Amino acid sequence: MCPPTSCGWTSAASSYGSTSSTLRVWTDYLHITVGGTLSNGGIGGQAFRHGPQISNVHELDVVTGTGEMISCSPDKNSYLFFAALGGLGQFGVITRARIAFEPAPKRVLWVRLAYADVQSFTGDQELLISKRSAGDSGGFDYIEGQVQLNRILTEGRRLSSFFSAL
Repeated sequence: MCPPTSCGWTSAASSYGSTSSTLRVWTDYLHITVGGTLSNGGIGGQAFRHGPQISNVHELDVVTGTGEMISCSPDKNSYLFFAALGGLGQFGVITRARIAFEPAPKRVLWVRLAYADVQSFTGDQELLISKRSAGDSGGFDYIEGQVQLNRILTEGRRLSSFFSAL
């Protein structure tokens, strides 16, 4: 996939037009731009298995501070490729990215659990990420968590900025 890096992730994914494949790693907030996320790292619920989004990029086009457009990859202009990914824009502006995809699951199960203490929460997260992926019979492909102090988790998703409004 080569999304325009000035659009958000939902626009980039819908422009791809396939329901049989999906990004290897999604960011937790889908309305940030593709280029913005790749400039910062891109952490999401699959990062425990596949690394951050910047570990799943095959190629970039970057406009440097001198105005030069340079295509780069791990094998071509690699100094710029690795500097631009997670470089906070200090080494150039990412204008195009070729990003890894994988087969999309046919079904998903979404579960929300509430914990009374952080120790139980982190213990369960560590257990879940240690399991094999769901594709390997038994495990999870996407895990995220949050701690909300002095807040009732049953308030609903609209009261939490954690969820994207889709």
